[in-house]
Amino acid sequence: MVLLPPRPKRTESLISLAVLLLLVFIGIGVFIKQFYYQPGRLGLEGAGLIHLSSGQSELTGPAIIPPLPAGFEKLSEPETFDSKNLYNKINGKAGLYLESGFEKLTSQRFVNAVDAEVWMEIFVYDMGLARNAFAVYSVQRRPDAEPLVTPMIGYKTGGAVFLLAGGYYIEIIGSAETNQLSQAMLTVANAFMQKVKPEDNIIPELQLFPQANLIAHSYKLNSSNAFGFDGFTDTFSAGYRFGDGTATAFISRRSDSKQARKLAGEYYKFLIENGATDKPAIARNINGKAVEFYGAIEVAFAVGPFVAGVHDAENEDSAKQLTVQLYEKLVRIKEQ
Repeated sequence: MVLLPPRPKRTESLISLAVLLLLVFIGIGVFIKQFYYQPGRLGLEGAGLIHLSSGQSELTGPAIIPPLPAGFEKLSEPETFDSKNLYNKINGKAGLYLESGFEKLTSQRFVNAVDAEVWMEIFVYDMGLARNAFAVYSVQRRPDAEPLVTPMIGYKTGGAVFLLAGGYYIEIIGSAETNQLSQAMLTVANAFMQKVKPEDNIIPELQLFPQANLIAHSYKLNSSNAFGFDGFTDTFSAGYRFGDGTATAFISRRSDSKQARKLAGEYYKFLIENGATDKPAIARNINGKAVEFYGAIEVAFAVGPFVAGVHDAENEDSAKQLTVQLYEKLVRIKEQ
């Protein structure tokens, strides 16, 4: 005779069913919760502004446009632009953003509650990564820029403020040049920076440049076509002054030393094909090429995976000093 297991009691069955249903409801709640944004949790209730996505979960930085200073109110609803319609908002400059990793632009206008002629528009470019944001920020930096107070990384000029905040490049454009509006824009800029950790704005490649004779705030990152040469993608540069002469150092990392040497040779060939003439080696221990190009000195060499050199040096002394400084700095880094 085969003995069958005892049937579960009715009470035990009901308890099991209840537990199962509870787990299902919890799962549904968690699923819904991930789509529910609560501005009150961030202390931003009533700001009337919108949520921005970085496009990368590990990217930290500002999540929304911060609350404005007292006395300003919303003038327009937020506008959002992606890679397909960015040109509608910034026709003529969209290419620079798109080639630098652009993900989304959100803009919105705010007006002074007393004087309707005093307003500002905030542009928040989500560039995904800090280096992408730095690329558009650095290339567009105005010559009459006045640096913002540390720790903010940005500048002001005329009736506008420009800054970096992690993977975001931010422009705050005012309707007029007044002290009141300028202070309001700086308050907004500082609010953005409060959302960014210092390490979020670090661009490691800038540490490759020598510090002696460096012109402050002259760093740039060209995502493509640096100095008119198609081969120079992701090329960092910085300006230097030696007495009365100036020169620009550049560095571009390649996949390996072979590719770096190849690119240095291609840049030399590009210069020769466009009218440059050969010059003697800048330094005996540096295996690179030097040319004169329309009255300026150009130098290109490779150190490990880096192709580097000097661009637009006003005289041979400036070119030599900067070449030696840059070469020695990269050799030390390579040997570490």
